[in-house]
Amino acid sequence: MAQHRFTKMHGCGNDFVVFDTFSGPLDLSLEQIRQIADRRRGIGCDQVLLLGPARDDQADVRYRIFNADGGEVMQCGNGARCAALYLREKGLLSKARIIAETGAGVLILTVGEDKNVRVNMGRPDFDPARIPLAHGPEAERYRLRIQAALSKSLLPGLEDAVVSSRIMTPIDFRDRLSSENGAAFGLEPVFTQSAWFRPHNRSEEVDSLYLVGAGTHPGAGVPGVLSSARILDEVVPHASSIV
Repeated sequence: MAQHRFTKMHGCGNDFVVFDTFSGPLDLSLEQIRQIADRRRGIGCDQVLLLGPARDDQADVRYRIFNADGGEVMQCGNGARCAALYLREKGLLSKARIIAETGAGVLILTVGEDKNVRVNMGRPDFDPARIPLAHGPEAERYRLRIQAALSKSLLPGLEDAVVSSRIMTPIDFRDRLSSENGAAFGLEPVFTQSAWFRPHNRSEEVDSLYLVGAGTHPGAGVPGVLSSARILDEVVPHASSIV
């Protein structure tokens, strides 16, 4: 079995296993990446980085990044920072401004005198239609995975209790509910902060304190209530129709 040297790095706690492929190519299978990322039986990391020669003459390095499940992603800010520092520390590049070729295009990495690295990630694109999430054919598979995860953690037995389901995508939130950029929750994407997943909204520490809203920014409760009311009106029949 071939052996390959690696370097373990992290950016803000986001940790990586870094492979240097400047001296020769390295092809890792999906299963090999999963084994490397396994924190119990492998090296353990959030993502695997492959650094090597750029294909574009204008770039200094090409870096590929793989999630712990083996899937390749386009870019990662913390991964890019680690890549820049690795190139400098290993003497592969001496310049302060590094042009990195990624699956999402070119990134500019700037290494400061204090070894802090700044990354120009480009302009964010918030258009739901341009975000690579297959809402159509993959929607049911996504729903089943979320349902299984909730059933194993926050809502035991959920899978057995669901008798009907309805899928809403960011496109629905944007077009039907006038949600900014199709955002269903607040600025901090933590499911458990939402009133939908809390067992109750009454504080256990402070008397007469009630928790509302589905996000951390002001006014999050209002769109949450309006969206819920709109959905309820469409899903639950009016009382007069069942009397």
